[in-house]
Amino acid sequence: MNVYTYFEHIPNFDKVSQLQQIAVWKASWEYRGWRPVILNNNILYRYAEHEKLRELLSRLPTANCQEYELTCYLRWAALSAMGGGLLTDYDCVNVGYTPQQHSDIIKGHDIVHFSSCYSPMTYANKEGCDTIIKMFSDYRIQPNDAYGGKPHVSDMTIFTKKQPGHKHFLCQNADEVNNETKVVHCSYCSIKALGFSPDLRWKSMKQMFD
Repeated sequence: MNVYTYFEHIPNFDKVSQLQQIAVWKASWEYRGWRPVILNNNILYRYAEHEKLRELLSRLPTANCQEYELTCYLRWAALSAMGGGLLTDYDCVNVGYTPQQHSDIIKGHDIVHFSSCYSPMTYANKEGCDTIIKMFSDYRIQPNDAYGGKPHVSDMTIFTKKQPGHKHFLCQNADEVNNETKVVHCSYCSIKALGFSPDLRWKSMKQMFD
């Protein structure tokens, strides 16, 4: 069974560190019986309205790097182009989640969120992907859509407000791991909270996998 992540290098991001994280991500998912697939910008051309979608989503405000935020939105179009599936951030380490468990959990659902912060690990079939893309496209900015005093939305904040789909939280942040954890999300903030260097996330990921 495929598991997907999305990677597109963005200037000013540490490409070496990102590729090291992807290597650990890939190894951890392969070990549990998955077939890791790395999606990128080239896949978007299989999505019929990718240029129109890019233009539309570029208008959503962000306090972060706009290119980064746009990539977070467009990865769902890439997943749709693949027919849907399980999409994770490449800093998500599989510590015990198998394809068989996944098949049982997603049965009968178009969208399943595996993390309380919604975007690190999500399953969406083709219909679910299109629902998510429409949710982004139709989103209208709210007065409280702000971060650091600037207007801001992201795929994560929109997911949190709209909350589409079923929830089955087995992916926890690295500083919130519990007995139910099957996938560890080594987010920048969670690694920092544990006292490790966020710039060396791949080493923390490898320790968890090993």
